[in-house]
Amino acid sequence: MNSRKLWISLRQGLTVAALLAAMSPAPASAQLGGPSITVSPTCDSDKYPEVSCIVTPVNSAGLPLTALTAQAFQVVDGSVAVKDLRVEKIVNPGVKTSYMFVTDFGMLGGSQNLQALKDAAKSVLGAVSSTDRVAMVAITGKVDVDVTKIDLSKESNFVNAGTNRNDIINIVTRLSDVSGTPLYDALCKAIVLTAREGTPGSRAIVLFTDGRDAKSTVCTADDPITRANKDRIPIIAIGVGTKIEDSYLRRLATLTDGVFQTVNDASGLLGKFQETQTQFRTQYKLTFTASSPSDNQRHGFTVQLSQPSGRATDRGEYTALLPIKPELTAVAFKAGGVEVDPQKLPYSAEITIEPALKARKLARVEYSVDGGEVKSSEQSPFSFVLRTDQLDSSRPHKLTVRAVADAQNVTSRDFEFGVLAPPPTPTPVPTRACDLLCQAQRNPGVAIPVAVVAVGLPVLLFSLIALLAQRSRRRKDQLAMGGGGYAGEGATSVSNVPFSDMNMGSAMAPTGSMPTGSMPMGGMPMGGMPMGGMPVGSPGEGATSVFAPAPASPQPTMVFGAPVGATQVFKPGLAKLAITSGNLSGNVFPLGVPGDSETSIGRKVDGSTVRVQIDSPFVSRRHARIYAESDQLFLADQQSASGTKLNGEKVTAPMKLKVGDKIEFADTTAEIKPI
Repeated sequence: MNSRKLWISLRQGLTVAALLAAMSPAPASAQLGGPSITVSPTCDSDKYPEVSCIVTPVNSAGLPLTALTAQAFQVVDGSVAVKDLRVEKIVNPGVKTSYMFVTDFGMLGGSQNLQALKDAAKSVLGAVSSTDRVAMVAITGKVDVDVTKIDLSKESNFVNAGTNRNDIINIVTRLSDVSGTPLYDALCKAIVLTAREGTPGSRAIVLFTDGRDAKSTVCTADDPITRANKDRIPIIAIGVGTKIEDSYLRRLATLTDGVFQTVNDASGLLGKFQETQTQFRTQYKLTFTASSPSDNQRHGFTVQLSQPSGRATDRGEYTALLPIKPELTAVAFKAGGVEVDPQKLPYSAEITIEPALKARKLARVEYSVDGGEVKSSEQSPFSFVLRTDQLDSSRPHKLTVRAVADAQNVTSRDFEFGVLAPPPTPTPVPTRACDLLCQAQRNPGVAIPVAVVAVGLPVLLFSLIALLAQRSRRRKDQLAMGGGGYAGEGATSVSNVPFSDMNMGSAMAPTGSMPTGSMPMGGMPMGGMPMGGMPVGSPGEGATSVFAPAPASPQPTMVFGAPVGATQVFKPGLAKLAITSGNLSGNVFPLGVPGDSETSIGRKVDGSTVRVQIDSPFVSRRHARIYAESDQLFLADQQSASGTKLNGEKVTAPMKLKVGDKIEFADTTAEIKPI
């Protein structure tokens, strides 16, 4: 043997040794342990106490299990075993997988069969989801197992199918040299490349071959099995043609927890790959009735999977949401912020009524007293202000409270209350004129003002009466003359003017128009009209005094914190939410609209009541909400999986919004704009 042949033999030996050193020492026939199960971090509790969670059970190599029954699962809620567990198998197109295609292009022989195989391979590559990743090792002649050396004419490392799938399709299109089938070497290289990609349960090798090996120089038939077991990579072995070495392919699939299938010709490859896709997307929906109280808190549960190959468990969480139908347990009657006895409400007071409520979402609370006018409160804490001076204190009253979530979820309760009787009203005692004179006697300082009032007031009254009498005479004279001119002086005596004809508000007559002596100064006694003896508007002696009713006025809508006689409502619209990217791009939603102060944002699902429904797998069912308080908008995250950002900052607590703010709901963006 010359030196060159010796060097080649030595190099090949070192390559084999390096590859085998990377292999697990476990025998090829050994399989991995039992199954495993993963519970989705987000469980649906919108219909609490009903809870639904998605679980993914897989075999030892990470290939999803597709033939499980309800008996394979058990759920323990806290420490209570669930009795009403319902299991539904689903196919989730959002599951992401990495596929390594190992294709034997020389297995059928002949240029015609090669073209058919190439067309089938391109169809399979085109069927890979745009969210998946894809790679290829084409078996066409010698394969170098060194993974640092990628022959771009027939090999490709993993790329994103959505953007780079054509790079691999072009490799298939240009293939021409198909001499030799080093099947074992190709599998070894593909396994090492796949082991670097993702985690178990999201990757697989898809092998298209007749099962025959030719010209492998590094790996034996057992080497791919050993390495696939170590790295938990399932091999989907699909035998093609009528002369398949099925014993090896079956062993290869079984010992790697993969799948073995056959097709008669290349045209069947697409259908078999689609079955593989379905298997990787298979999950199970577990639905049960939770035992935790509705407290809006997170609660844990455990899912157990039982299989002949072993058991697996995983832990999940759900939120014990408040009930859809409001729970109205009581109301508190408060005067000045202090709770009072509802059967002894003080008279002539403002009583604030605060309801004790449990509700997931509340549109409004309605109030009516004794079946009368309905007042509505639409803002937390949904209180109502009652005026007791408008109620009869001699009988009990009924307060009807209706908590409204939506048209189908309404809770109504009646509460009885009473009002204390008003305090008795004292009878006013008239004050006589002598009281003033007596006060003047006791206090000389007021003697002069009293004397002026005592003397001047009668003179003023007499002058006023004379002027009015003169005016009345002139009116009569005008009527007698057809409306023209004044009657002569003295035509009518003051004593002849009826009192009803005296217009107390008429203009005063000119000075000197009243004849002197027409009414003597002594014509009215000083005691004829008591000075201050009867207050204006007061009832006379023996009359019953009552509180006059307040003038009729429209009753305002009472909202929480509103003073009596005020109306507090949102402005006709605070702002609008403009979607700038995502499937709702271009849509605009009003914010802070009267009667609908909250706007919810979430993933689009059947039956959802969320206002802004986004068709995106990265958006949670109930992702975020925008609500109004005191004519101000706030943004709050709803414990979404991917989070909510305001102007690039993650929202961890309610944040105030302003015009121009940029909001990110996962992969959907929006902007706050003015009305």
